[in-house]
Amino acid sequence: MRGGVDFEVRLKELADRAELLALFDRYLRVPDEGRWERSWLETIFTEDVSLDYTLATHEGLDGLAEFGRAVHAQFELSHHFGANCLVKLDGDRASVRANMIATHVPDVSLGGHYLFEAVRTRGGWRCRRLKMNIVWSASGGRQADQSAF
Repeated sequence: MRGGVDFEVRLKELADRAELLALFDRYLRVPDEGRWERSWLETIFTEDVSLDYTLATHEGLDGLAEFGRAVHAQFELSHHFGANCLVKLDGDRASVRANMIATHVPDVSLGGHYLFEAVRTRGGWRCRRLKMNIVWSASGGRQADQSAF
């Protein structure tokens, strides 16, 4: 023990933080790379995941790929950026708050933050709850087709 902190405990905490940041990075890659296959989504979400995107919600891993494809089908491509991630660990549970900017081509952009609730599973950390809070949005005169949500 050094400085009152057990080295192994600190190392485990750092490893958990790194895994949670990698989880968030995998999540951001889904729409940008079209990674809608279930095997990839299973590396990110629990079976009972709850997603709240303000304009749309979805419950469960079943049907998530179809939901995501329908929402993003109206755009030629997208680019999601996340930063300033704050991780709070609580045993086998964690929360992650991260700022985000998303650009959807041809002309819809938004910014805000994601709130993740994650749990440790046999396969590693997975997101159980996700909430997107939109702080600002801009478009080049066109509105996103909300019927897709």
